[in-house]
Amino acid sequence: MKFTNISEDSKIIQQLQSFYLFNHVPVKRLSVMTGKAQVVYLDKDEYIFKRGESYHRGVYVILSGKAELYNDNGTNIEMVYGDMIGLTTFLGKSNYYVTARAEEECELIFLPEICIYKLMEEVEDFRIKYNKMTFERLSKLSGGNPANLTENTYKSVGGCMVTPIFTINTDESIFDASAMMAEHKIGSLVVTDDDGRLAGLLTSKQLVHKYMANPDRENMAVDVLKYMNVDPVAMPPEFPIVEAIAELQEQGEDYAVVVKSDKPVGLISNKDLMNIVFQNSNIYNAHINGMTTLEQLREAHSKLFEIAKTLVSNSRLTSTVLPVLSAVHINIQKKVFKITLDGAPSEMLEVMQKVGNSMIIMGSGGRREMMLDPDQDHAFVLDNSASGEDKKHFVRFGEMLAENLAYVGYEKCKGNIMASNPDMVKTLKEWKKVIAGWISNPGSEGFLWSSVFFDMDRFEGDEKLVWELKEFISVSVPERPVFLVQMLERDLNTRQPINFFGRINLEKEGEKKGTINLKSSALTFLVDVTRAYTLKAGLNDLNTLERTKHLERKKVLSAETVSDFQSSYETIVDLLLKEQIAKVEHGGEANKNIDPSQLSLYNQERLKNSLQFITKYLSKALRNLKMG
Repeated sequence: MKFTNISEDSKIIQQLQSFYLFNHVPVKRLSVMTGKAQVVYLDKDEYIFKRGESYHRGVYVILSGKAELYNDNGTNIEMVYGDMIGLTTFLGKSNYYVTARAEEECELIFLPEICIYKLMEEVEDFRIKYNKMTFERLSKLSGGNPANLTENTYKSVGGCMVTPIFTINTDESIFDASAMMAEHKIGSLVVTDDDGRLAGLLTSKQLVHKYMANPDRENMAVDVLKYMNVDPVAMPPEFPIVEAIAELQEQGEDYAVVVKSDKPVGLISNKDLMNIVFQNSNIYNAHINGMTTLEQLREAHSKLFEIAKTLVSNSRLTSTVLPVLSAVHINIQKKVFKITLDGAPSEMLEVMQKVGNSMIIMGSGGRREMMLDPDQDHAFVLDNSASGEDKKHFVRFGEMLAENLAYVGYEKCKGNIMASNPDMVKTLKEWKKVIAGWISNPGSEGFLWSSVFFDMDRFEGDEKLVWELKEFISVSVPERPVFLVQMLERDLNTRQPINFFGRINLEKEGEKKGTINLKSSALTFLVDVTRAYTLKAGLNDLNTLERTKHLERKKVLSAETVSDFQSSYETIVDLLLKEQIAKVEHGGEANKNIDPSQLSLYNQERLKNSLQFITKYLSKALRNLKMG
């Protein structure tokens, strides 16, 4: 698959005008569209995309050759000159429902989604034809029942926006705006001009930050125009919910205005959208809260792939699913903790109630980045008054908990980083001494344990113990940056994801031959480097993406580096979580290995680019840390 920019658009425009879908679109509009489009060339049997693959953020139109769409039910549709590929997934921005493969050499034009939305908004003939074609395609692929496909993917903002909306004119004052917000108990107002067109958006947050927080406000202008956001997030009613969430998150805004012909018709908040998309996980968590036995929790754990599949299909960015999936995992584990506590001997309970303690969760659990197969990473931090006999009770409880978690479906940590290990049950003072030792003279065990331990968060118990330990780490590590250099040098000396010839390093033997472990060969590097930067800066963020955003705000990382990081991280998480879901769905076990040869060429290129970034990210971090 080869993408090239369009250098001569007159021929392309002429071809598009001959197609049914575009024959009433003005030439000027087609010219603007082709300026953003790309021509794609495919050889025979190359995949445009595969079923379950992430949406490419646009659609393809065949200019020459033939392609085939097919799904797991044996339904095949032949696509020829003028046909559009990716119609149904465009609607919901979910994963591709079918596989698209070139039956012979093909030339296509790739149209970014923004071009399609502009045409739907401005050209009624195009919108009518497009919706009709989409419904017909859905009907064919779903055996005459398109509701099966659209239930989770085609949810537009028009169906959940707040309407009618409260508006205010540009020439009114912020005092008028404040009075209106107070009267109707709302946090935002849509600002319109004299013709009722969208001019901006005013929020209570803007009033506080731009006016109330200014000590010289008595001399400031009070026109709404001076304080509103003149370029708010705006979208048509047909815009999918998952795309709206991504747009709001990318621009850092809380509200989006729904517009039709430049006039506001509704308003929707990021919070409302997230509640709609993730309501299934909330329902599942409520279901878990009512469970009382390990057998029920074991069954709940075995069904986690279903909630993960729903979340992924309703999210444009797979990485946004991990915190939600982690919340479900942690909810199950907390229920296991409670059941274990309820079954503990009275003598053990007496000690656990007498001695101040906090159980911590570490690794992917602490970062809220759990996939389908997290193992156990937990420990106890005890009050300094705890005796040796007290510790034995906590270790015994750790053994009971580890067994119960393993029964439910959480594999025991191969590195023995669990509260069943006496080395993982210490007083606050003892933990500080151990951590100081890791930092000054880590050794292989210190590097292993610190890489997990430094991503810790409270699981149960006294939060103050955890706060104090985190504070100790955030102060101690920056004082000895050579520890971070040594940690990353250890990563650099392990096998890199890309070899000298620019090829992906694959397993050479055994049952995993021909695959790459995306945890040890990709995610570990991304997490380790970002953690190193975070510790060096004395920051306390845990989630990897949140760490990069904070590092950008602190000007530790450039905006370009963070953007490239997010793209690489999203690619790895997207490929890995979807592979896990597919394996479990077909009766297999989730693991961290994938076979690159089974990916589409598009995803192979995504993966290769991500792995190349990882190598550069690690090398650059080492240079920066060595320079101080």
